[in-house]
Amino acid sequence: MAAPSEAVVYTFGKVGSTAVAAALNRAGVLTHDIHSLDPSVLKRQARAALARDAFPPHHVSLSMVLRERLRRRAGSSGAR
Repeated sequence: MAAPSEAVVYTFGKVGSTAVAAALNRAGVLTHDIHSLDPSVLKRQARAALARDAFPPHHVSLSMVLRERLRRRAGSSGAR
């Protein structure tokens, strides 16, 4: 069985997910370390950054992209 080329580490913050993601990256797996897929949380965090005239943090932007990708994939398979 081939190792996955991409993985998502989806956890609450401060539980060691960075170490898990780093180990996967060292093993050659493209890893995304995220903490929320809740649209209201992501929008609130993005708006707070924009209000400070800053870009949203990388993990927030990445979470938004991954959430949309998963939503589209679920829609194309007929699942809801």
